[in-house]
Amino acid sequence: QLHGYLTGYAPLTAKIGANKVFFVLAPQGTEFDYVVINKITGGRLRKVGFGSPLLQVSYFSKDKYDALEGAEILIEALDGYQGTWGTMVVSGSYQNDRVLVEDDIFHAPVEVRINHLEV
Repeated sequence: QLHGYLTGYAPLTAKIGANKVFFVLAPQGTEFDYVVINKITGGRLRKVGFGSPLLQVSYFSKDKYDALEGAEILIEALDGYQGTWGTMVVSGSYQNDRVLVEDDIFHAPVEVRINHLEV
């Protein structure tokens, strides 16, 4: 559901275009800018139907300022988000304080804890 939410978030799609949100890795040859979602830790308490996974939602760009702007768009989308995704009531919080660079690729990670309760 996070993937669907982000691919439908108008400010993000206005910046990167359609179909540029991926899980784990972007396909080889994907043009910048794009977003990658990775699950860091967490799971689901089956008996009570509660989960609280920690995810990293990363904005990748060839430009430092575009990466920072992309991270801010992700924060706007996710910080304090409350809504219903299918059978889950969801709230989100974020942490972001850095931009990483390697091989002239700027990576702005946003860590997001998604708290959900099955309803």
